[in-house]
Amino acid sequence: MLLPLAVRTHADHLLVREAAELALGSRADGAPRPVRTRYYQEFPYAPPPRPAATGSAPSPPTSPTGCAAR
Repeated sequence: MLLPLAVRTHADHLLVREAAELALGSRADGAPRPVRTRYYQEFPYAPPPRPAATGSAPSPPTSPTGCAAR
């Protein structure tokens, strides 16, 4: 089973892995099913991850002629 997930940090990676192990249940001997996690680099056909949203500086005000105000 392959689930594409956006995992940005190591903590997210561990949470996703634990959730997958819980969702898949356990083997007959009671041990959790092994879950193999992969990184974006292993899927070159996937779109690149979007950058984190950051506050960008507003554009400078323009004059009625369309030129930047000084």
